[in-house]
Amino acid sequence: MTFNTGNNVPSTDPRDLYDNAQNFDKLIVGPEPSYLDRLGVPRKSWAGMEADFTAFLAASGFESTHLIYVDGQLLTVDRPTQLIDYDGSVYRVKMPASFPLELSGVWVDDAPLLLDVGDESLRLALATNEGAGLIGMDLGGTYADGTLGKAILDALSTPKENAAWAGFFACWPMGHALTAGTTERVQLPAGVTHGRAGFAAGTTITHADGQKAADALRIQRNAGDTDTSNHTVCINLTAEETKPLRGKRCTMHLFARRGADYSGATITYRVQGSVEPEQPILSSVGNYTNGHEVLATADVLPGLNQPDVPYSLTLDVPSDMTQLAIVVVVRFTGTAGTSDFIELEDACIYPGRRVYPAARPDFAALLNKAATRYQASYPYGVPVGSNTHQGAVTSIANGAAVNWAVHANVRFAPRMIAPPRVQFLAPSSGIRSRWLNPAASTFLSGIAFDVSDSGVSITNNAAAVDGTRYLCQWAADVLF
Repeated sequence: MTFNTGNNVPSTDPRDLYDNAQNFDKLIVGPEPSYLDRLGVPRKSWAGMEADFTAFLAASGFESTHLIYVDGQLLTVDRPTQLIDYDGSVYRVKMPASFPLELSGVWVDDAPLLLDVGDESLRLALATNEGAGLIGMDLGGTYADGTLGKAILDALSTPKENAAWAGFFACWPMGHALTAGTTERVQLPAGVTHGRAGFAAGTTITHADGQKAADALRIQRNAGDTDTSNHTVCINLTAEETKPLRGKRCTMHLFARRGADYSGATITYRVQGSVEPEQPILSSVGNYTNGHEVLATADVLPGLNQPDVPYSLTLDVPSDMTQLAIVVVVRFTGTAGTSDFIELEDACIYPGRRVYPAARPDFAALLNKAATRYQASYPYGVPVGSNTHQGAVTSIANGAAVNWAVHANVRFAPRMIAPPRVQFLAPSSGIRSRWLNPAASTFLSGIAFDVSDSGVSITNNAAAVDGTRYLCQWAADVLF
């Protein structure tokens, strides 16, 4: 019995509840594909949905029972929807084909007629954005041309441009050795500055033949020295050199080894930055004066030989970072032995999430970059103050005035990255702020004017001898 009240939805009438109970029973267990609800609207029953799904599978070619391929036995495939099981894989007949199709039972003959569809779900998974994460790879392996493995290995072996070009330690225009000063930072090689906080005795900075590359930077505490102050090495990038790294995930790497008598427990290597206007690093601990921020840091005790894989850091460079620097802190303890040193090679930073080889520019390109940090009238590789007249600038006194009787305009080519520190010396003596009268072996006081990133004027600052030829050597360096 049904009441068929026709009440609108929703209804709280108990008669409608009674009718709904009967209708629900029919929809779940009734044999018909559909039934009318209490308002006379036909509704699909469970039996009807099962029938529709069965029809869908039939229309899509789904067959739950597979044919079994047996070597040496004929097999007839009646329809293109039939699937065939063989040796753990599932196959179907390649289209176009004529049916029924008879397979011989000889796999080498039948295989060209069949398509493996057992990995179709894997194919779909590999086609998604996460598919690359399903592929394994041996980075030390070998892959054939045209394969994904070969393409990946080629990409990983493509050198990256090193934004910290000075980290190749290749350009030594001021000589191959220098002692760290006690009152200010020094530069050696070009683009690499050094400082040591609060020490009395020096550390010696020298060029060395690298194990991984041609050039290495050695920081050595002098034998017998008991001063345990840290030595900091800074490779400071300009804003222009930092620009390609901003807003990117980057990797910094370097090679390092220790001498047999190295006394420190570890060295620290770090990448630091600042969002303040472009600035040099002047502090003995290697920090920026303004806006100093450490982006990544690590400690390590290097081995006696350079490692096969460099020490590295991965970091995110903020998009507003004005400049970056690579800094290495070398620690000492006790009394120095004869081999109390650390050697550094190939300090590099570049965009990327892993260690890549660094593209090494030719020496002429590196030398041009080095000239933005250091230029001199001394021949290449001759330290400031050396006993040589070679390359000295010359001026013949035009009168005896205290200023501008002797005068030399020096043009920096290329322009330096900032107004430099300028030293000029009398050749062969190393006396600063002096001109040399080579005929009389006497000296004339001088002074530098109008120092800029493009040049400097050097003149006399005492009475000159009219018509006399004077010489001086000059050096300009940016302790950036």
